[in-house]
Amino acid sequence: MEKDALVRAKVQEIDVFLAYERFSDVERLIEVAFDQYPDAPSIQLKQLELYHLKGEPERFFNVLHALENNPAAQGYLI
Repeated sequence: MEKDALVRAKVQEIDVFLAYERFSDVERLIEVAFDQYPDAPSIQLKQLELYHLKGEPERFFNVLHALENNPAAQGYLI
């Protein structure tokens, strides 16, 4: 599989755990995903979603600023 397909598969896996609010599992999956794909904006977006759902604004905005500074994320944010 190519990188984009692998990242999409990881995002889909994260989505399942988010749907069931298994936040500790989501954090673990995101950590593993970042080890494999450190600049993948879609993983950072899932991290934003996680922190929003958990009500962690400081962590949310830290990730948002990192995403804004990620060259690979051009076009992901309006």
